[in-house]
Formats: sequence, C-alpha cells, structure tokens
Amino acid sequence: MKMMSKLCVMLGVLTALSGCLRSSGDQDDYQVLPSLYELQQKKIERIQALNKSSNRHVNGEYVIPKRVHTSPTQSGYGETLLFSRNASVRIVGDIGFHVNHLVGRLTSDKSDQPLVLDNPQSFSIDVLQGDITLSPKAVEAILNEHIFNFLTSTLKQLRVSIEGDLLVMNGFVKRKGAWIPFTLKGSFSIKNGRFLVLHAKEVLMDGDSATKLLRVAKIELDELLTIKAPGAELKGSSIWLDTRKLLPPPQINFLVNQVAVTPAGVNLKLKTLRKAAYPNLMVQRDSYIVIRSGDMRIMRLLTLNSEFNIVPRQADERLDFSFYDYRKQISQGSLKLLKNGGAVAFVQNYKYLEK
Repeated sequence: MKMMSKLCVMLGVLTALSGCLRSSGDQDDYQVLPSLYELQQKKIERIQALNKSSNRHVNGEYVIPKRVHTSPTQSGYGETLLFSRNASVRIVGDIGFHVNHLVGRLTSDKSDQPLVLDNPQSFSIDVLQGDITLSPKAVEAILNEHIFNFLTSTLKQLRVSIEGDLLVMNGFVKRKGAWIPFTLKGSFSIKNGRFLVLHAKEVLMDGDSATKLLRVAKIELDELLTIKAPGAELKGSSIWLDTRKLLPPPQINFLVNQVAVTPAGVNLKLKTLRKAAYPNLMVQRDSYIVIRSGDMRIMRLLTLNSEFNIVPRQADERLDFSFYDYRKQISQGSLKLLKNGGAVAFVQNYKYLEK
C-alpha cells in the first residue's frame, strides 16, 4: 500500500509538470535574453550619446558651425581649436615660445581633409587670443637657425641676452668682405600689429662704440651695414622682424598689442580677435595643450570631432612640447583612449627625450 501511495504521488507531480510545459509551449512564451551583439550595440549607442553631448564645437561664445556636406570619414566640423596654458611650445629644437595662455584656430590647407600633425605645412594656426614670451635662447635659435640661416647672410653666430629693459645682440656682421664683431642693444616697438621693430640704442663695432658717431654724423645704421633676410630687415637704425616669417612651419599668424623686454625674454601680449572659453580637461593639470573639435590625424590615429589633451608625464612639471618631435614624446610616454572618444597623451617632456 505504501509503495502504491508513493507511485501515485510521483505520477501526480509528473502530470502537473507536463501540464505546465504544455501550457508554456502552447503560449510560445519563452524568455530570451539579449544577444551579445545587442548588448554591444547598446554600449555603442550610449558612447555615441556621450560623445554627442560633449559639444566640442561649443566653446563659450565661440561656436564652430557644422558643414552641410560631409562624408562618413568627416565629423562635419571644419575648424579645430587649440588651447594652452603655462606650457613651452617648440616648433623644432629651441625655436618656440613659452605660452602664458593661448587660443588658436587650426585650419587644414585642404578644406575636405583632416589636418595632419606630422606635416606642419598641412595646416596653419591663427591665434585668437594669447600671451607668449620668447626667451633669449629661443630668439637666438630663431635668428641663427631660421631667419639668418642662408649662405649670403650678413650676420652670424648671434648671441642674445637681456640687460634691464633692453635686448642685447652680440655676433658678427659682414662689412666689405670682413666679419666684424658687433654688439647692438635695443628696445622694441610694434608696427601695424605685425612687425616687431628693434630700435638700436647702443651699437659697438669691433669693440668701439659707434653710437655717438652715428648720432653726430647723422648717419643711419643701414648706411654702414646691410641686414636683409626673409622676415628681417635693417631700416634706418632699426631691425624690423616680420612675425609672419618669424617661425618655421606651421604658419602661425598673430597680431601684437604690446611688447616688452622682461628678465624672461620678449613678452608679446597678442590681440584678441575672438573669445573662446577654455574647456574642462579630461585629466587635471595646470600645464597643457588641448586640441578640440574638427578632424585631425595624429600618428596613424584619425580623430573625428577631436578631443585631445596633451599633458606632461611628470605631473608636477611644466609641459615642454615640440611639434616636430611629438611622436617621440608620445612613444616615450603613454596614450590613454577614453570612452567619450577623447584621448590623453601623457608625453615625455622634450628635455628628457632619449635622442
């Protein structure tokens, strides 16, 4: 009897289970979990929404317009902005300047192509606002390695220093086929916002003062010497420096409001053409470069609607960045890609680079 009771109970349970299964099957009510592909698509949608909400084309009152015609390999934003604070920016070697603060617009030479950081001639920079300083070492490099670096130059071996509020230039000048040592001390003024004019206050030729002779004889310095180069020319007793030709590529265009010789070098307060609000950094540093919006190729990486932060690998140091050596700086540092499509380059400062 007991055995029969157990069998009846078991049969009842099986019958109930089979009824449930038939009911479920009849209603075709299987619960299917999302596929791995669907989960990945949802992730991508969230990232795209995050990227879209970043508003990289909006920088305070400066809004970058979107183009009407674009392709899948374009973001549609044709302008890229560069923001920098408290950084040393080199074009190549010692040619460059210290940035107190600067905002510039980067423009590709081909409107339908991204700007290419590896090719300095592929883009130009229009400075919208800023304050920069050219150190004596930087001025030396600009004069020796760029402006007067040609075979028929009449100046060579120039050395630059600061004496009070005067810039002091020592070197050799060619006169009647002979190289004569000279010293020129002068102060700067601005002409048309574009030209830095170095006015000679004191001139020594071959160790002897020529200042009094020039003044008494009413002779201008250009009557005795010829100084002419792309970007520099002696007019009267002043050397005119063209800021548009002051630096090697990329072409950097700016207008100067004020110039002053300080212990740190030649300080240039630049004219504000447009105001743009500085963005929040993706990593906290007080010395940085931010490249934002537009399309850009960095090494082999193509970034659309860019958000690229460049900071020193050493958190407590000032950024020392070189346009011509940025690949080495990244390869000896690290690159972090973020979910919002942005990237942070923790670069090795130029002075620490392994040559």
